[in-house]
Amino acid sequence: MSKFKTGKKIASVLVSISTIATLSGGSMLIPLAASAQQDQAALIAQLQQQIAALQVQLLALMGGSSVPSAAGECSFTRNLTVGVRGDDVVCLQEMLISEGHLAAGLNTGYFGNLTKAAVAKWQAANGVAPAAGYF
Repeated sequence: MSKFKTGKKIASVLVSISTIATLSGGSMLIPLAASAQQDQAALIAQLQQQIAALQVQLLALMGGSSVPSAAGECSFTRNLTVGVRGDDVVCLQEMLISEGHLAAGLNTGYFGNLTKAAVAKWQAANGVAPAAGYF
């Protein structure tokens, strides 16, 4: 009978250990679930930025695009690159200024190296790759 009592004690200890492990393991999953939710939220935000950037590219491929700026809605019907001048460049520069990618007062209407660098910053911030600085 002593073997039976010893076996019963061992079984009882094993059940207790497995119960504790199960209960503590379940509580350790709660922080993991919260972390997974934060990761999902960050991924969703990143995907939304990429979608917005792709929509801008799609509009450009369809013959024009528009973006909001301090002056209202801007329409773009040509490629903007270093050396280009015009009202569309002013509008782009105002949008870059409003989003903090270009210093205030640089809405001159000339697409120079500062505008190119600001466009590249905007592209990088919105998931456009490569961030070449051409619009």
